[in-house]
Amino acid sequence: MEDAVPRESDASIVHGDFRVDNTILDPSDLSRVRAVVDWELSTLGDPLADLGTFLACRPAVDALLDSPAATDPGFPGQLELAEQYALLSGRDITLLPFCQALAYCRSLSSRKVCTLVTCRMSRLARVSQERARLSPSC
Repeated sequence: MEDAVPRESDASIVHGDFRVDNTILDPSDLSRVRAVVDWELSTLGDPLADLGTFLACRPAVDALLDSPAATDPGFPGQLELAEQYALLSGRDITLLPFCQALAYCRSLSSRKVCTLVTCRMSRLARVSQERARLSPSC
């Protein structure tokens, strides 16, 4: 499995959670990003990791913008986004499928962790309520 991990294409500052809901868009021009927020996962790494995360999270754009952004002609598709990235950055995107797959796995594992934590917290709350019910009041 280790042999299947590609070598980094380059090293740069990586946001770590780059997606539309971590940007502040210009209200008068939604194609213009005014700021990128939530940098707590930033690190040095392969810049394709951010592109992979952005593309993996792309289906959530519809819900955020409360419109079918994926079919809006003003919002480019995944292939067009990747091609534009390659053109503007000058980077090779050959390893992009691996970075997207990694982003999907990260997303699924964090959902699983959130589900486990929520179940555990619910169980603890029920136990606490039951103890309070059974304990004599002061």
